Amino acid sequence: MPLPRSRIRNGFTYQTASGQVRKVLKIAKGKVYYMARGRQAGSNRWGIGHTLANPPSLNTFATAVAKRIIPTPQDAIPAAKEMRRLLKGYPKKG
Repeated sequence: MPLPRSRIRNGFTYQTASGQVRKVLKIAKGKVYYMARGRQAGSNRWGIGHTLANPPSLNTFATAVAKRIIPTPQDAIPAAKEMRRLLKGYPKKG
């Protein structure tokens, strides 16, 4: 069952019905920038879960996730710092 848009927050981690784990890095202008990995911790690396130029809308992201994961997996913390570095400047101002 999808989550309401109001429950999607920056810095929180969510899981899809298929088991993909997604950590929200940034919500800007109704778009959600996130990193993702498969359901098996340690076997999959975190990566940007979408193209940087075309992240999903908040509605699309909320529809795709089934639950919030508490606490955020520890291996997401160093990956999130690197991903945020990549996201600086997105969306492009202008």
